Amino acid sequence: MVAGPPFAIASPLLRLPLTPWSQLAAADLVLPRAVVRRFVRQWRDGASAAQRRWSLRCGRPLPRTAFRPPPRADSDVLLVRRR
Repeated sequence: MVAGPPFAIASPLLRLPLTPWSQLAAADLVLPRAVVRRFVRQWRDGASAAQRRWSLRCGRPLPRTAFRPPPRADSDVLLVRRR
């Protein structure tokens, strides 16, 4: 999956594809930098079953000037991979 979901629903949306029954193999999501970094940090600190099944990391940074119209915040690509 490759997506650039609306920033306002980014956090709740992230939890959906990471369920145990998901058929998702990989996802690259463009999200606000603060959301990506917070989610990756929390993910590394936890030890749930989902965290053993999925790898999350920060991908390429995207400055707000890369978008038209520019959003208020810079973005990063969140890389989600099944282990």
